[in-house]
Amino acid sequence: MDEIFACAKNILVIWATDVNPENLPGFQNIIQTKAKQAVIAFENAEMVIESKRASSSFDIVLFGLVSKRETRATTDMLNELFRVLRPNGHLIALVEHTTQLQTVDQFKMCGFTSCSPLDTNSSFLIENKDDHVNKMRSLWLCQKPSFDIGYSVPLRNGSDTRTGQISSLTASGKTTWTMDDDDLIDTDELLDEQDRKKPDVK
Repeated sequence: MDEIFACAKNILVIWATDVNPENLPGFQNIIQTKAKQAVIAFENAEMVIESKRASSSFDIVLFGLVSKRETRATTDMLNELFRVLRPNGHLIALVEHTTQLQTVDQFKMCGFTSCSPLDTNSSFLIENKDDHVNKMRSLWLCQKPSFDIGYSVPLRNGSDTRTGQISSLTASGKTTWTMDDDDLIDTDELLDEQDRKKPDVK
């Protein structure tokens, strides 16, 4: 966990409306002790989608940590958090035990992978919570895949225009199979005259 924060350059903290904005600098100081070089931004949970932040612009998103009660995330909100995270970025969320299975499934449906509960080494994130809150909720870490939305790679062309052969190559470059033009089926020969007759209406 310390390594994740130490390498982060941009962190987004989602806070709920039940939080006094004057308390946000105190939470920022807590995060800054672990992420000394990171720029920390705050966004109200109700304004996440409207803010239209740049895609793939944050290394970490903290959700539900700055709230007196559970902050439920909609699918649209999670999709937005997924969008603003960089590939391999992390979402850290405080999840109610009673809704844990549904919430984690929701994270996965929105594209997050490697969802797992955090251990006590992450307790600094919820030091400002009372004991009752800590017993009712747990911290979860979810990761965005290493590729971004719309990511693509060129397919390797295995055809040889000189010989008319198509080959499949292994990693070592050896041909595993080939197919000549003579082996191809003429699709016109798949139907005979009987197949081409108009069906009887009766």
